[in-house]
Amino acid sequence: MSLNYHQYSVADIDVPSVYLMKGVGAYELMIPVGLKMQSHKDKYELRIDSARAFISSGNVKNQLLGTARPDDFQTYPTFDHSYQGTQDLRLMLQPQQLSAIEDIRNGDDFEVKLEIRGEARLNGEVQRTHDKLTVHIPRSEWVKQLKNIGFMDVLLMEIPFPVAEVPERLETVHHALEEAQRHFANAEYASCVASCRTAIQEIGHHIFDGKDWATGILKRLREGATDMSKMERDSALYAVVRHYTHQAHHGEGEGGSRHYSRSEAQMILRMVAALVSGATSSL
Repeated sequence: MSLNYHQYSVADIDVPSVYLMKGVGAYELMIPVGLKMQSHKDKYELRIDSARAFISSGNVKNQLLGTARPDDFQTYPTFDHSYQGTQDLRLMLQPQQLSAIEDIRNGDDFEVKLEIRGEARLNGEVQRTHDKLTVHIPRSEWVKQLKNIGFMDVLLMEIPFPVAEVPERLETVHHALEEAQRHFANAEYASCVASCRTAIQEIGHHIFDGKDWATGILKRLREGATDMSKMERDSALYAVVRHYTHQAHHGEGEGGSRHYSRSEAQMILRMVAALVSGATSSL
């Protein structure tokens, strides 16, 4: 891939990867554009000013993410020898956009297609120049970046992931939630729901002080739902979520189910995270 002045290549371009950075209430996608400036007797000058970014994964193709721009415009001249340079471009991303990327990639790798634009000059004459390239983002690399910026600690709808200063007695709960989160990011939806079941079972044990804590709550729900107090209805939320996730905890030969969609796993993960977050503050 190259940026040209008429038919002459001024620089080869390459983007080895893209990187996420965390801001206040938003994120940045940093795009380092590598430049290999060509050797020329004539004194060309090159400047990159933007890159439109599109993402693709699976059956979803070329969804516009936005336009990345540099913090400052750098001009790269040519010499009678080649040399390397880098122009960093930055694209601001809202949390909803990161969530949308997660929906699009659906636990898989994805690609970022870049339309890089700039201008080349020779003796004061300016010509607009552009080229396209595609960056492949492996799933494992992307999930690691999400975790590094803390996005994996906010479960896709700004529910705080309860990880800070975990009491020793609740370590099993938090470990199960972290497993569920990892399974979700890797599109292992049945395993995600099964880990959510472990988390809700354990937090219920601590709240209601009993191994078989859900049975009595569900019986009360069946027999007198309309007469339940708010506190009883709060308790029923825990029991109903445990009941829903119970099949994921068993194989199909035992009446279980290993078939859960992304939206089902996402719903349960959000609910369990919210219930555990609320309970942790009071235990």
